[in-house]
Amino acid sequence: MAVFAPIVTKVFNVEGGYQNNPIDNGNYTSNGCGKQLIGTNHGIAAKTLEEYIQSCPSIDFMKNLTRLEAIQIYKTDFWDDIGGDYLNNSNVALVIFDTNVLRPVWVRPIVQEALVRQNIYDSCIKPFGIATINAINSANQDQLFNDLKEVRKAKHMSAYNSAATSGDTQSTSYKYKDGYLIRCDSLGGFTNFDGDYFHNYDLGTLDTPSTGAEVCELAESQDPSLLAEIEHIDNLGVTWWETNKLYILIPASVLFLGLAIYGFKKYW
Repeated sequence: MAVFAPIVTKVFNVEGGYQNNPIDNGNYTSNGCGKQLIGTNHGIAAKTLEEYIQSCPSIDFMKNLTRLEAIQIYKTDFWDDIGGDYLNNSNVALVIFDTNVLRPVWVRPIVQEALVRQNIYDSCIKPFGIATINAINSANQDQLFNDLKEVRKAKHMSAYNSAATSGDTQSTSYKYKDGYLIRCDSLGGFTNFDGDYFHNYDLGTLDTPSTGAEVCELAESQDPSLLAEIEHIDNLGVTWWETNKLYILIPASVLFLGLAIYGFKKYW
């Protein structure tokens, strides 16, 4: 079984300490907290900390976030979310966990696409329940590990291309594309770990994940149109608006300008 402690340590080594780059949306609190630039620390985003403490954190609060506090947040909000304690393969768990830390909205489409490549279809949502965990564990683990990384890198490239097309060259997807790809390539190299780390790290107890209303079935039993939708879900991490906004804004602007000129000539 995958073990949290060594896996979170690897993520710590990638994330580093405090930073407050203003182009990174992860450094800002929510609108409810005034969208303040407070930065991130140990990879914990501003909104994540805000939700965890259920109040508006300050810059000093973020700067003073301890490693142990960050571990608690990672365990509660990102590891338990994917049922990490029940995943059989540490490398697979690492990729899914790291994706959940970096881009939480990508986890479901990445896992689904990787499973579909092995004719396994999973229709669950986060947090992962028993059906998703069984689906992940039933797959060929080496192939799943490689497919998870491949699909994630495709998402990074799609986000980069979308930013380049729209001219958003200041976005993190555009500026840090190479770093994201290197980070993804670096994931792996684990052997499975045994041991009871719950007592040592005081990180909670092992509870059985809920079954919910999930289903896990062979891909060939699914409607082809549904599978096609899954393959392109979330446009590899880019929203429909980000992809199509130029096609809407430019014609709308031309139409508005034409109406304005027509109205001016007619009434003035």
